[in-house]
Amino acid sequence: MFTFKKLALVGVAGLAAFALSCSDDNGDETEPVGAITGLAATSDATGTKITGGTITANGDGVIINVALKANDVAIPVGSITPPIPTGLGTDAVSLAGTTINGICGLLSATGSTEVKLTVTATISAGEESASTISDEVSVTIACAATDVQLRKGSIILSTADSSFADIDANPYKRYKDAGVTATTADLIDLIAKYNSATKGAIYAPGDDNAPAKAKFASATNAKDVRFYPLPDAAEAVINGLTTKSQATTWTASPEFTAATATGVKQVPVTTKAFLVLTSAGSYAAVVVTANTDASITLSITSL
Repeated sequence: MFTFKKLALVGVAGLAAFALSCSDDNGDETEPVGAITGLAATSDATGTKITGGTITANGDGVIINVALKANDVAIPVGSITPPIPTGLGTDAVSLAGTTINGICGLLSATGSTEVKLTVTATISAGEESASTISDEVSVTIACAATDVQLRKGSIILSTADSSFADIDANPYKRYKDAGVTATTADLIDLIAKYNSATKGAIYAPGDDNAPAKAKFASATNAKDVRFYPLPDAAEAVINGLTTKSQATTWTASPEFTAATATGVKQVPVTTKAFLVLTSAGSYAAVVVTANTDASITLSITSL
């Protein structure tokens, strides 16, 4: 028989359970999706190094992206070595051993500069929306006292006159066919073959179809010359570069690194802009202008 006493006991038990349930709900704080611990950094002549730091995701979470900033300015992925990949899909990432280059150029900083490095990790937990966590560390970077001015100039190459160029020389130097000897062949970086009717190409000395190929049979450095065609939009960027810090920022951009993934030994003269790895092992940016006669003008930007 279900008595009032029993009902009362049931009621008291129910209220207690309800009270306990409410107490549990009020104390249920949202747990963090993860943590960044032990973040540390230092800087020397070889770059800024993250010497410590581990990102961990809690529970079923996975780390899907890691991004770095210097003084709240995004650091291009091309400046980070080794690259921190996106879409990681792991529950822990160590940042120790990561080197960051080009911070002085990125911030247009000179002299001793205090830099706040910020690490932001994106963590996804199953079907839940992704969340981010961040931590930061300060490091003093010794930037150059003054920025380095880039060297800019131009040369005209003509199939009929002077079709060979040494762009490591200061000033840039062009050679006629007779001037390319066993002594000078290893200095050549560019060979032009152009006329306004049939167009033509710009060759590296090591290209199989390069004019006067026999002259470079004994060359060593010249055969290592490579070209890296750039998007048409790079023409305006190159023309606007005046300092090393500007060039450093540009060459660290994802667009630039993607365009320069694979070198070639020949580009059409219709190419608006390309990068040259020269016979001396340095880099120069070249903008091409095809003239109305049998010549082309190469506007060159280098250190």
